[in-house]
Amino acid sequence: MPAGCGTESGGSSSSPTASVSDAFKANCARCHGETGSGGSGPSLRGYPQSKTNFQTKVRNGGGGMPAFSATDYTDDNITTDYAWLISNP
Repeated sequence: MPAGCGTESGGSSSSPTASVSDAFKANCARCHGETGSGGSGPSLRGYPQSKTNFQTKVRNGGGGMPAFSATDYTDDNITTDYAWLISNP
């Protein structure tokens, strides 16, 4: 698993909706919050970028965010989570 963010739970006790992937919970929630509203990483709610840009950021990381391989975060996870993020601003 990439360094920086991972499976440790964040400080939030609220849980995301059922439509968020387990990959988001395992790889993103620690930094971006369980609901994607932010934490040590920025909020992703209402993500303003395209799905392609979201996928590029997940795959390549940058700006303090680790990169995630297709094994750790599948294309299906990206599709699910992008839809979840843009539909719940």
